[in-house]
Amino acid sequence: MDVPVKWIVADVSLPEVMPLHLCTWQRGMSLHFPHAMDKTMEDLQNHHNSVFTGLPKPEWTYDADGNLVDRPSWDDLDWYLDRMRPQNIVLLQGYPLTPADSEPIPYSDSWKTAFAALLPELVEHLEEKGFGYDRWAFYPIDEPGLKAGVLTEELERFARFVKSVNAEVRVYTNPYRGMTVADLKRVDDVVDIYQPAGKVVDSENPDRIDHIKTTDHIHWIFEGIIPAKDFVEPTCYWRQIWTAWEIGFTGIGYWTYCTTNTDLWSARSDYVMVYQGAEGPVPSVRWQALRIGIEDHARLVRLRDVIATARDAGRAEVADQAERRLGEMVVEGRTSRWEPSVIARIRGEVIDLTLKLAKEHE
Repeated sequence: MDVPVKWIVADVSLPEVMPLHLCTWQRGMSLHFPHAMDKTMEDLQNHHNSVFTGLPKPEWTYDADGNLVDRPSWDDLDWYLDRMRPQNIVLLQGYPLTPADSEPIPYSDSWKTAFAALLPELVEHLEEKGFGYDRWAFYPIDEPGLKAGVLTEELERFARFVKSVNAEVRVYTNPYRGMTVADLKRVDDVVDIYQPAGKVVDSENPDRIDHIKTTDHIHWIFEGIIPAKDFVEPTCYWRQIWTAWEIGFTGIGYWTYCTTNTDLWSARSDYVMVYQGAEGPVPSVRWQALRIGIEDHARLVRLRDVIATARDAGRAEVADQAERRLGEMVVEGRTSRWEPSVIARIRGEVIDLTLKLAKEHE
């Protein structure tokens, strides 16, 4: 179980919007926190979760001729959208279209006709709620690479069809172990957000991650740790954050905030980040570690920006020295396996160096 751990966190100003996205797959909020939904949304966003999945999905139904015969109520989804911040992104899981009883299956001509009719309605509604194309994406298939390529084929099929209807609609995918470079190349032109598993990033064969880095996509990574509740030290949670910094990725993810059908306090709910409380979510040490790590990442970004400003101002020697030291600190953190005392020292040095460079520029 989680135990208290002390970390030194400097009390300095941080950007309102973290430069690193966080996704924790929140399906199950209404099951575990029906009494504190607003507080749960606040908790997620106060810990810098900015990518939301598993939300109530709008559903259309269609008949044999491809006519939409039943349109969704937006109320459940809108409850979440109305409580999101401008930096939040929504991933719509699965397909928003189902046949009426005994009607043709997906990818039939009638299905395609109906989907082409519903998509403008979906785009328009999300736009009205402030979610343009840059703030949402379809998430049709989970972890393609499993099931001997079947899921990759399904991802490609859906993504190509959606893009043929509206090329601006984005598609998200989270490649897993079995997804090869050849598989990635099949979908490169129809996928917009890649979030490979940490096992892909850490593989002894870096061909897949090297290929992903060459694409123009948005690049995130994710991990699912088990037995999560045994990993009370922040290493497992800071590792992904600092790795994202080193490989230039702009988002991370951890399974999961609260996705389980069992009691969050139960040993069977091993992946979850929070617990049920009388007034709302009770954060684990691991959940707090993620917040601290993401804020440390923002400090690294700020130092990098200040270094760039110094270089632009003609202070190349000072900028080079600071950039070299920044690289050394990142290596020191990795070498220590992100030991809290080492990260606390690095955090302080990053802050001091940032303030020093900024003051010299005034």
